[in-house]
Amino acid sequence: QPHGSRPPLFLLHAVDGNVAVYMDLVRHFDHDQPIFGVQHPGLVEASEVERSLEELATRYASVIRAVQPQGPYMLAGWSLGGVLAYELARQLEEQGCDVGLVAMIDSRVWTDETAAQADADSRRRAEQQFGFTVETFMQLSPDEQVTFVLDRAQAAAGADDEMTLVKKLADESGLASDQLLFLLEATIPADYSPQWAEFLSRGRQRYGTLDDQRQRQLHQQQQIVQNLMKGLSEYRPQPHRGPLVHLRANESPDDAAASAWDQLVELGVTTHVCAGHHFSIIREPHAGDVASIIESSLAARSIHDSGAMA
Repeated sequence: QPHGSRPPLFLLHAVDGNVAVYMDLVRHFDHDQPIFGVQHPGLVEASEVERSLEELATRYASVIRAVQPQGPYMLAGWSLGGVLAYELARQLEEQGCDVGLVAMIDSRVWTDETAAQADADSRRRAEQQFGFTVETFMQLSPDEQVTFVLDRAQAAAGADDEMTLVKKLADESGLASDQLLFLLEATIPADYSPQWAEFLSRGRQRYGTLDDQRQRQLHQQQQIVQNLMKGLSEYRPQPHRGPLVHLRANESPDDAAASAWDQLVELGVTTHVCAGHHFSIIREPHAGDVASIIESSLAARSIHDSGAMA
């Protein structure tokens, strides 16, 4: 949505490098609000896959300033996209630019302390949900591990069978079922166990297989995901003047990784708790609420600027 009289809103890609995930969200913005999506350069050029979050933010600062030479810059992102928006805002401020908004949608910050705590918390939640410790799970045979995970994922998703589970997971991830199966096999090869090979085979029979070109594209995207996950684990955010708006999903863990932004932002964090979990917060029926909060934050900045000029 490139047209409109307001300062543009730039949406930063999440871990898959793509901005298609924001389609439900952008439909709820006013037609006078310009919106630009910032995608990972590796989607176009394979040599651009391996970049740190700081390097990506530096590149995106140049791209955004080419579109909008002067601030205020309005930035937002979901999940890892929010972390990129934070780092981009920090770098723009170092360049003397005016950053009008940083809106993070269910984004988490990793420090040495929060990473360790998040690992412990995830283990505890898994044990509570499944009645199994990680150590016990690792003692199972590969076939037993596959059966254990599929049975519990099926129950958690409310799926009647494994192929319905594939469809539900694909829809949740914004993928086609054949794309999800390809990525699953690329992550865990079919020879991991006979049970896993049978599951993948049934999936291909039900949903088909990708052609060579689409396989290459998804392989490239998988490399982007792996590199960005590595970059996120290594990223340690530096303090930022702010302010910052954080929209947190009410079904996401409210732990130190979600609240640690408070210690980094000088002018404070305004937190809004929105309906949904991490993946559904930016999709219908919740996308409208998120868009409304971001629009209100944009409008508040505009009023602030008008008052300053007066």
